[in-house]
Amino acid sequence: MLQKVRVRPPVGRPRTRPTGHNADLYKERNINRLKDWRGIATRFDKKPEGYFACLHLRASMIWINDLLKATG
Repeated sequence: MLQKVRVRPPVGRPRTRPTGHNADLYKERNINRLKDWRGIATRFDKKPEGYFACLHLRASMIWINDLLKATG
């Protein structure tokens, strides 16, 4: 004969709460990834337009590289 089976409550924390993260830590890590380029780390460009162009170029290169790694 069949006996009643009790449902066991899940072990651990419920997954309804979002996990916390430190935004400052992510900012620092991304700044360090930008500074892998010597020109950005030393601000070698004479004009701010050139510096910001290098920042945008390097950021897009990092983004594309991460996108390629994520898709396989």
